[in-house]
Amino acid sequence: MYRPAEAVDFERVTDEPLCACIFGSFSTDQKDLHGHVVPPGSYIKFVESMKTNPKIRIVNVHHDPSQPIGEILWADILVDKEDVVRLVGGVGIYEGEKDRIQEIENDILGGFSITLCGYINTTAEDWNSEDIVLEYRGPGEHYNHIRQINEAKQIPTHFKLGKSAEGELLIQVVENNLKSIIELGVSLWLLRETKRIRKSAEQNQEGQSPQIKIQDSIINLEGLSIEEFLEKYQEALDVKLPPEDIEELKRRRVLSK
Repeated sequence: MYRPAEAVDFERVTDEPLCACIFGSFSTDQKDLHGHVVPPGSYIKFVESMKTNPKIRIVNVHHDPSQPIGEILWADILVDKEDVVRLVGGVGIYEGEKDRIQEIENDILGGFSITLCGYINTTAEDWNSEDIVLEYRGPGEHYNHIRQINEAKQIPTHFKLGKSAEGELLIQVVENNLKSIIELGVSLWLLRETKRIRKSAEQNQEGQSPQIKIQDSIINLEGLSIEEFLEKYQEALDVKLPPEDIEELKRRRVLSK
């Protein structure tokens, strides 16, 4: 089996004996069968995430965790002759799945699922899911932009960027500062308004429509004006912003264009 010289090797996740190792392309900077694209700039973080989160190296059939068939043994980032960027790797197939090797080589490799997950301004040890106050779901193209926002604002964040049939980004936030939560919400609304992100959303039209879950409310950002968004956001937070604060938040939309 072909293996790049600079590939990153991983320790075994399980003690299951292996019967074969298969080369696979997990992701490229081109549209997949579902019309989704994971930005190549995220591939280094995917590899880092594999190193620190062994469970995501388990490979499942059609993204079904009840059907593990092997585990990722190494990974690398390659650029082929046509300048297509690829995240590739070697998958060790469990002995019990020996009869499925031909099926895997012919079909399932295109359905391998990998997930980038991690924390911003916090750690896994300090993270408490019961403290989550805001969740954002949207296309993976939003990842780098939101990461920059939350790093700059020092907002404790947990994220998952999936390369799967959903092609979805999940951002979870723990933040007690009301002002920061309001500003983050507006930033998320502005994100889907920008022309660059709107173009990306059109490329991933089968994927997740951007939405915010805050308290017990879910706000679908698709098609919402800034006025409609701020009204729903205030209701969800059970707050009433002063008129001058609302006008300032509205002005951000103008400045962002």
